[in-house]
Amino acid sequence: MKIKTISLTLLLAASAYAESPYELELKQLDAQHSKAISAAVDPINQRYRAALEQLLRRATQGNDLDGALKIREVLGSLSSSGTQAVLDKQVRDPVLGRWFFPDSTFFIELRPDGSAKTPDTAGAWKAIPGEPAGRNYQVSWNGGKTFDRLALSQDGKKIHFSGAGGGKTILKQSNKE
Repeated sequence: MKIKTISLTLLLAASAYAESPYELELKQLDAQHSKAISAAVDPINQRYRAALEQLLRRATQGNDLDGALKIREVLGSLSSSGTQAVLDKQVRDPVLGRWFFPDSTFFIELRPDGSAKTPDTAGAWKAIPGEPAGRNYQVSWNGGKTFDRLALSQDGKKIHFSGAGGGKTILKQSNKE
C-alpha cells in the first residue's frame, strides 16, 4: 500500500510541474516569432554593414579622418547578430511592462515587439524620434485611428499619459502604490 501511495504522490507531483499543451504551444510560438524576426532583420543589417564598410573606404580614400572614425565606431557597435542587437535594444527599453491607471485595475501593457494591449483592445507603440532622452512614446489604437502619448518620468517609475480624448493622468507599474 505504501508503494502505491508513494507512486501516486510522485505522479501527482510530476504532473503539477509538467507543461500544459498551451504552455508547449506558447514556447513553439515564441520560437517561431524569434526565427521570423531573425529572417526579416538579418538581411537588412547585412546591407547596412556592407554600406557602412563601403562608406568607410570612401571616407578613408577622401582623407576624412573624423568621418572615418565615426563610421568605424558605428561598425564596431554592431553586434555579430543584428537581430540580437535589435532585440537587446527592445528588451532594455524602460517603458516595457504593465502600466496601471490610478486606483484601477485597468492597464496598458507595452511589449518588446512593439505591440500594446489593454484588457479590451490591442495596438502598437513606438518611441517618438527626436524627443528628449527617448522617453516619449506614442500608442496607436484601432488601426491608427486614435493615439495616446506617453512620457516616461526620469526615474522610470511613472508615465504621464495624455489620452486621445484629452484626458491626462499618471500611470504606475504597480496598482498597489
